[in-house]
Amino acid sequence: MNDQDYTVEELITNDSFLKWVRQPDEETSRYWEAWQNQAPVRMEAVRQARQLLTNLHFFNGTLSTAKKEALWQNIQQQKPNFRPVHQVTTSKGRHWLPIVSGMAAVLVLLWMARINFFTSDTPDKTDSKPELVLIEKYNPKGQKTTLRLSDGSVIKLNADSKLVYPKHFAHDKREVTLEGEAFFEISKDAQRPFIVKAGKLKTRVLGTSFNIYAYPEAAEVNIALVSGKVEVQSEEVSLIKEDKVTMAPGEMFTYNRFHNKVEKRAFDPKEVLAWREGLIIFKKANLTEITWKLERWYGLEFKKIGPVAENQNYTGQFHHEALENVLKGISYSTDLQFEIQNNNVYIRQK
Repeated sequence: MNDQDYTVEELITNDSFLKWVRQPDEETSRYWEAWQNQAPVRMEAVRQARQLLTNLHFFNGTLSTAKKEALWQNIQQQKPNFRPVHQVTTSKGRHWLPIVSGMAAVLVLLWMARINFFTSDTPDKTDSKPELVLIEKYNPKGQKTTLRLSDGSVIKLNADSKLVYPKHFAHDKREVTLEGEAFFEISKDAQRPFIVKAGKLKTRVLGTSFNIYAYPEAAEVNIALVSGKVEVQSEEVSLIKEDKVTMAPGEMFTYNRFHNKVEKRAFDPKEVLAWREGLIIFKKANLTEITWKLERWYGLEFKKIGPVAENQNYTGQFHHEALENVLKGISYSTDLQFEIQNNNVYIRQK
């Protein structure tokens, strides 16, 4: 992991960071999410940089280096309005992370209009399509949230998951992008289908409720339909033989990334939707499955001490339990010992 710290100014002129904000892929997401999770001050820097980029509508196009530098020169000339509320000193003694006030954001917008940054990138004025302002919501490990979108749809976003959605939907469709896991309760709108892009699959609905599991590191992408009807399409022509697969309530569509195979089958709602009710379920889970689920759930990192057997095959469930109680239960039924120290959980063989 790169230990370099960045100021807000450096972040919004960093090509990799801009790519992550505008068009995230697996590589940039993995790097910047890991980078910001190393320290609270980094998360604050990312939050400020994202807010500034959103206010400036950077999503519309890429700024040249000269435009980026000119922008910051103009901002910094407005000293009374661009003020550091506090500074944080890193272990290397470097002061960084100025806090951008609301007034500063307004001034930046005025400067953008004044020096006409987007002259070369402005679309034809005859194009009357409204601009979509994208919002990105990321839940760190150990945190779940419920979102209400502009159309009234409600989405419960699981830990270590990211949802990208427009502030206001277009007139002809409603489209979001998911990385991780979420449960969707979609408001009916016959004129605007709701589309979820996740793990090379596109799920199209009009009004229904369903769960999508699409963590980048997971072997499978699962779409479980609770009510209504959905259509699943692939973003890769060769993945699904038919143009689309239609699902009925109680069915799950599964795409195996490793074997590049798909199937439709029944599912157990109690197991698949357990996370919504604060229920952790293990079914013959090995050590990797156990630690991966608990890391996301509680936000701690698991580390092995010495040789530890992977094939533990633990089965059990916990409802709104403290991590200490979960670890005691697992330890009682396996050959594993756990020790919590700060934000780490150390695993030893008994």
